[in-house]
Amino acid sequence: MEKEYIDFMENTFLFSVLPAEKRREAIRECDFEIKTFSKNENVYSDLSDEKKIGFVYTGEVLVTMGKKTVKKTQRGESFGILSLFSDSHYPTVIKSANSCVIIFINRAEIEKILYKYPQVALEVIKFLSGRILFLNQKINEYSAPSAVSKLACFLLGKDCGDGAVDIPNGRKFLAETLSLGRASLYRAIDTLERAGIIQCCGKKIIIKNKEHLEELSK
Repeated sequence: MEKEYIDFMENTFLFSVLPAEKRREAIRECDFEIKTFSKNENVYSDLSDEKKIGFVYTGEVLVTMGKKTVKKTQRGESFGILSLFSDSHYPTVIKSANSCVIIFINRAEIEKILYKYPQVALEVIKFLSGRILFLNQKINEYSAPSAVSKLACFLLGKDCGDGAVDIPNGRKFLAETLSLGRASLYRAIDTLERAGIIQCCGKKIIIKNKEHLEELSK
């Protein structure tokens, strides 16, 4: 594996937990598959026979279920781990949002790492716990009865404690994420902003009244 790929993999959640001297050793022991995709290509599907994790080296990919985009995954982020150790299949397809390079590691290689490096196994458990919380948030968003409730659930789920929620991909993508029309999303944002519950600052939304927002999320 070339040096730039090794440097990149050292900073991924899978290897960054290891001491510096062990990271490159672990990475060199792995058999990686590096693939390039053009825009709108199918990158990976959980229906594939071979289970593997993909790390986005360059570009962006979209995690889709049917016609809905669930998440946009960018450089340094990964996909495929939720189904890695399951014999069940999920109707999830990863598509390239633009030209991208993906680094894949298959299940057998991951298992070798987990057996040899317990720190990595603990990190994978932590990562999976975070993904479960993310999916629970998605369930709350989809089951919310109104646009305001969906937006409230989303903001509360993304708040890390400081009340500031990043919207890096813009409101159009946020509307798709919440399964809302753009007009409905804009009305919900306007409703909450007029009530003094949130404040929009560029690509951030600041939660001003968390208690009221929690009431609206129910």
